[in-house]
Amino acid sequence: MTGDNDPSSSASKHLQAGEEALKRGDWAGARAAFEQATALREDAAAFEGLGRAAYWLDDLQATFGASERAYQLYRAAADPIGAARIATQLAMAYVDFQEEFAIGNGWLQRAASLLEGIDPCREHGWLAFYQAMFAVELDNDLAAALVYAERAHALALQIGLFDLQMLTEAGMGYIQVRQGMVREGIQRLAKLPPRPWPVKSRTSPPPAPPAAS
Repeated sequence: MTGDNDPSSSASKHLQAGEEALKRGDWAGARAAFEQATALREDAAAFEGLGRAAYWLDDLQATFGASERAYQLYRAAADPIGAARIATQLAMAYVDFQEEFAIGNGWLQRAASLLEGIDPCREHGWLAFYQAMFAVELDNDLAAALVYAERAHALALQIGLFDLQMLTEAGMGYIQVRQGMVREGIQRLAKLPPRPWPVKSRTSPPPAPPAAS
């Protein structure tokens, strides 16, 4: 069975449509496409996309449900990078929707464990960025936060992630100001477009963007 009558082929088309909708910021369109894809096939990427679309639509239940299913499917498929990416997204969802930094930190720890022994990738960079944020907001550990932010910045430069590079520059400046290194921090921040250190991830790009295909 091929073409439009093939559920797998149709699911792939809906998945592609959902990913394109996400790129242009059409969250409702993305959600509809991913829902159609998941109705046809249990696919980790489709549930991941559904969770991301629901996140931007402020739908708590759908965000957690779809993202947790994506996490399970990535684990079942022995895809630690995909599972780590979802774990990072869930960490930020718990902060954004429920201000549960402790639960979110648990998901970050899962992500870190999953990425152990894996060559540097964008998931490492985003994980380090959010670890820096959690070190500030949960533990008030500015020294650890700066280490994480520097790690994320180095990975952003290595891998070529411009958004992450800018966010980590802002984060390092913010941390330096908090540490009392006001001149150094202000000088770093002055080089950047105005952008706050994100306590809430909605002020940043979607958490841990999927790896480019």
